[in-house]
Amino acid sequence: MADDLGEGDPPVARQASTRRWTVLGGEEWVWVGLLAGIFGVLAAVGSLYLPANTDSMMYHLARVEHWIQNGTIAPFASHYLALVELSPLSEYNLAHLQLLSGTDRFDAWMQLTAAVVCIVGVSELVRLIGGSRWAQVTASVVCATIPSGVLLATSTENDYFAAATGVVLLVAAAAFSFERGWARRAIVVGCAAGVAYLAKGTMPVMVGPAALVLLVVAGYRRWGRDAFGDALEQVLGTVAAAVAAAVVAVAVVAGPFLVQNFELFRSPIGPVSKSTIISTYSPTGMAANVVHSVAANFDVGNGVAGVDTYLARLTLPPLHALFGAFGVSPHNPLFNFTSVGPSLNSFAVQNWTLFERLGDFGANPWDVTLMVVSLVGLIVAVVRGQGHGQGQGQGQGQVALALAFALTVGFVLFSAVARWSPFNVRYTLPVLVAWSAVIAYVLSRFRRSVGRVVLIGLVVACLPQLLDNANRPLVPTTAFEGPYLTAYFANHGTSIPPAQEAAIYQSVTTMVAQSSCRRVGLFDQVMYQFPLWVAFDHEHWHGRLFDWNVKNASRSLEPATPPCAQIGQVDPRYNTPDNGTVNAQLGNMTVSIDARDAGTIHTAVPRFASSASGVRVLPGGGWSLAAIGQDPLLGGRGSVYLFARTQERVQLRLVPAPTVPQPSLEVTGPSGAPAAVTRAKGQLEVDLRLRRGANRVGLVAGVSAQTSRRILVLTNVDVAPAGSSGP
Repeated sequence: MADDLGEGDPPVARQASTRRWTVLGGEEWVWVGLLAGIFGVLAAVGSLYLPANTDSMMYHLARVEHWIQNGTIAPFASHYLALVELSPLSEYNLAHLQLLSGTDRFDAWMQLTAAVVCIVGVSELVRLIGGSRWAQVTASVVCATIPSGVLLATSTENDYFAAATGVVLLVAAAAFSFERGWARRAIVVGCAAGVAYLAKGTMPVMVGPAALVLLVVAGYRRWGRDAFGDALEQVLGTVAAAVAAAVVAVAVVAGPFLVQNFELFRSPIGPVSKSTIISTYSPTGMAANVVHSVAANFDVGNGVAGVDTYLARLTLPPLHALFGAFGVSPHNPLFNFTSVGPSLNSFAVQNWTLFERLGDFGANPWDVTLMVVSLVGLIVAVVRGQGHGQGQGQGQGQVALALAFALTVGFVLFSAVARWSPFNVRYTLPVLVAWSAVIAYVLSRFRRSVGRVVLIGLVVACLPQLLDNANRPLVPTTAFEGPYLTAYFANHGTSIPPAQEAAIYQSVTTMVAQSSCRRVGLFDQVMYQFPLWVAFDHEHWHGRLFDWNVKNASRSLEPATPPCAQIGQVDPRYNTPDNGTVNAQLGNMTVSIDARDAGTIHTAVPRFASSASGVRVLPGGGWSLAAIGQDPLLGGRGSVYLFARTQERVQLRLVPAPTVPQPSLEVTGPSGAPAAVTRAKGQLEVDLRLRRGANRVGLVAGVSAQTSRRILVLTNVDVAPAGSSGP
């Protein structure tokens, strides 16, 4: 793998990159055209889909909506602290994008733009470490075909955005020089480091070692062995001043956010970040986590046949044996997120074809293989070169090797310190992107035919992710069809069909929008929060949505004025509160609205209906509305609310479930006086005189001759005109 095997331009580290790209050869333009084709497909995919990945629904886009509503990026009370504490730069950009466009339709383009920055950035990085023009083209193609990158390029996650900031930092570090103007360059490096941290809190661990090594290389280029001679004092002074300038720049860029977190959590990082870090620094546990993270990149193939399956068979068993040698359970909560895929066996050779096409997971077997081969190849080349004195080319090989070692250290540090989860594959995308430059440098030292074969193989290998992304396929599936919110739930992965879940959210938000309430509190963590904002916007509701009754460190930021409606995500056995609110529960979502604001609601709650003109009936408190399908269960004591346009007499009918022993029932009318309950044709009937507006009817279930349980099981609650006959 010597220099005389390379083709293309000689490596000249400081040659202008713009000149190189203007003199591309025919083959190189073919590869550039292929890159354009890949991004053309990604642009089409990004245009087809609304954001739907889980993290974006939980906090990426939800925090954007809070900022836009509040008119500030200041922290706010939240049941899920990821909305407040995690690095915010990606969401800052999304907020600007949504404010300028007025829609979330273009949100995926931020990640796609970040991918373009990575493609250009790794090309410049390989040039700066001595790569040829062919190496620059190779680096761009290697980067563009990273499978997990292809999956994430059209999402609204922040991994590719973080990778772009990491590449910018490495380019700034590789271009750094202690010659004249070093102070300005140090400030640039510091700003780039601050931006990288604001993009993702893991960047200092993953990319920091590589940036530091490149800066050390810059110092060695300036002073070499002289740094240890008479000029040591001058060298140390210059280095100290450069470090100080960079640190000040980091503080200016990232300091306000870190101070904000410290004020809230008494620490630069909060509970969510701490929960991702291993709870004990055991060498065996950390080493096992590194092996586990490597194995996740080889979860490919259908488990039966094919190149990917053979690669999985070749790598996963020995990795499993190595993992087992550390004596750590793959689900030990000290080192792993047991709540994420508790039955997942990353060391199994099985059908991974769906898993490797999911953006949250993915796998990069060929890129990881090339990383290992490149590292070994560089070590061999540098060792052999030292014996043959290859001069400048050898020095450049040493820089590439130093960068490769530093990137490996970044991967190992992150994998060792972070609690393992199958999401770690996408988390390490910034490292894989930076490695593209090293892989390209090594490939360019071989005959160009070798590089062609590798690049063609990488392009073919990423086609499933490019054309059949499981979350966003080029040809949309029926999973995206249904009510307008359906697209936001298409990737939810729960047992509830996307269209059904969308309908639940729409019904809940429609009821609030129909009421006169303009302050809605989330009384617990709603996993998919962002669709609530979308639904309220669709209803043209002009109110405030905020978290209420928060129990964590952000509770001090809770608004002083309580909400008049509350929304939550609950268990099917949830009982609605009997506190002067009307309530509905649909699936796992519940809404409670102050009865004083509910008079304008005209959306019907399942099993609650009215045939009396001008009268509507809604459940009050004490109900379990989703424990048995949609049948209402009254747990001992509760209420219903009847809303009347005028004074009138009506008949309230409660239809008990057949064959179920029922308790006795006492009813209190709107005036507070007891109302007679009669049984006719298998139903309970109560004649009531209503006044105009809201009428609360109290219900109390008691012990009967048939049962000692105080649970009234109904199939329907109806209101009919007084004197009308039953069914």
